Amino acid sequence: MKNAKSNLWSMTVKKTMVLILALTLILSGIVQFQVENVQAASAETKAKNAYATFLSKRIKWDGSEYRNPSELKFGLIDIDNNKVPELYLYTKKWSYGCPYKLYSYIGGKVKCIYSVNHRDYKMMKVFPAKKTFYVGGDGLKYGSSFRMILEFRNGRVYERGSFLKSGLTGQSQYYNAKGQQISKSAYDKIFRKYISGVSSKNPPTLYNNTASNRDTKLRGKKPTVSPVKFKKTNLWAFSNGGFYLKITSVSGRKMKVSIHMPENDKSGISATIDSTGKKATAQYTCEYGEKHKLTFWISGNGIKVKETTECTDKLLGWRNEDRYVPSITHGFYPQSHFY
Repeated sequence: MKNAKSNLWSMTVKKTMVLILALTLILSGIVQFQVENVQAASAETKAKNAYATFLSKRIKWDGSEYRNPSELKFGLIDIDNNKVPELYLYTKKWSYGCPYKLYSYIGGKVKCIYSVNHRDYKMMKVFPAKKTFYVGGDGLKYGSSFRMILEFRNGRVYERGSFLKSGLTGQSQYYNAKGQQISKSAYDKIFRKYISGVSSKNPPTLYNNTASNRDTKLRGKKPTVSPVKFKKTNLWAFSNGGFYLKITSVSGRKMKVSIHMPENDKSGISATIDSTGKKATAQYTCEYGEKHKLTFWISGNGIKVKETTECTDKLLGWRNEDRYVPSITHGFYPQSHFY
């Protein structure tokens, strides 16, 4: 009996020790996972803060050229799949040789890792699982297409291969990392190694390089939202009251607008008011299938409206020459404004 009790006790102790060991391993794994997540989040935060500071200053762009913050757009994308995004920049100021640049946060500094040195090329696809991305363009000279495979590894970008399809002949030429022409089968091997078999991402959305966008997109601050200044009202374009703008409803950041002009009118336009509370945008497609963009902003005691469209049937047009300009701005005011 004593031996039976002793064996039972021994088995119970062993089971308890195994259970304790299993729990210890599980908890250790959870802690390690949490530590890794915190470290990744910390690295991401440091990178974004560094990007925000970098974008607040003039940036050396191409040769002796510099770009002011207002001349740039930016976006984020993680190319090498390490949870720390790269910074993708576009210059709004025309550049013959370098429209886009790619930066990464390396060794505590923001470093340029690649320049797109062709005005018609841009980032086209990203393959994070293989740390690679495409640069190229479609609709080039004679309708040609170009793709270059690039790998971002250990803080550097390497060209791995490329191809050019002629829009004139329909034939394709293939090149290796040294720019030497190779066969299609040789290029296919490069493609399988660096591109195929993994999911892709589109290039990042680009935002204007404003202090507000740096705060919200990089520093994680919530956007400041101002009270809506638009109100239900009836405003006129001329003192005779013939051409008018009516704001028929305002609800939150949405409003409904109707506009009547000499040659055209539109009712029930849906517009979205931005964070300033003083600007709103709307889009609609006319009966000819053309897109019209309207921008409303409060100006003094009235509202100005800008219409941008390639359509000759302008909503805001009231002169013959208005048919052929891409944008028109018109003001609407209380009748007292004209007296």
